[in-house]
Amino acid sequence: LVGLGDSSINWQVRIWATPDNYFRLRQALTRQVKYHLDEAGIGIPFPQRDVHLDELNGEPDA
Repeated sequence: LVGLGDSSINWQVRIWATPDNYFRLRQALTRQVKYHLDEAGIGIPFPQRDVHLDELNGEPDA
């Protein structure tokens, strides 16, 4: 665990691989982590912002 964000829990995972296998291994590890989080019912949060418009075209709503 490396920190807590506004809408996240930040982990750091280190892998050791040969240079020619690094990206393939990283992609496979990322997919496995996501798969197991989904299986455990753990969602990945994302920031969300709601925008409410009180006026449209400069005129108040009727």
